[in-house]
Amino acid sequence: MQSGSPDKLIFLGGHPGGKDMEELLHIKFYEYHSHGEWFNESSELFKYINSNTFQTIESCHDAESIICNDVVSAEKLLLMSKEEIREIYMQHLVLKLNN
Repeated sequence: MQSGSPDKLIFLGGHPGGKDMEELLHIKFYEYHSHGEWFNESSELFKYINSNTFQTIESCHDAESIICNDVVSAEKLLLMSKEEIREIYMQHLVLKLNN
């Protein structure tokens, strides 16, 4: 994404889901939309990010894999620490390798 922005990007959080979720988020935060994939800062947007996203890239990767394989829901994962998410992800990988 950095190559598509003249400004330095800072990762604030990742949200699981595909195109449908992206479209819903664009609708929800329409009033803060700047251009393309970019949004202007707002307290409502920051509040959403803090409550509804995974805060590290590693956790986003792990959570996406867990969610895509119906291991645990996104709602439950959002309540867990990155260490707990990593543990579930590793358990999931071990089970996959053993099957």
